[in-house]
Amino acid sequence: MQDQSDQREFSVQRCGGLGAAMNAGGFPRGRGLYDPRQDHDGCGVGFVARLDGVPYHSVVRDAVQVLVNLEHRGAVGGDKATGDGAGLLLQIPDRLLRRECGGRGLELP
Repeated sequence: MQDQSDQREFSVQRCGGLGAAMNAGGFPRGRGLYDPRQDHDGCGVGFVARLDGVPYHSVVRDAVQVLVNLEHRGAVGGDKATGDGAGLLLQIPDRLLRRECGGRGLELP
């Protein structure tokens, strides 16, 4: 399949407190496990997905770029050779692995 990267549509949404009223500091009021006093860290989440579920390499490429963009927020260890757990969550390509392993005489569970 040819990647249709030039026809991609992007949606960027800011999720802030599930629509909760803001306190004087500009943060959502505390609710459930959320405590605005703890809202000083650099945590963040980036999602890259295709809504049609069709696998394209551009999804992986864009997800890697998200990680690169997070480097300034400390998404690396102090020595730049270790990470903080930031990474990618990918679907395991079961059919591909079965085909490749089967061709090498390996049986998967």
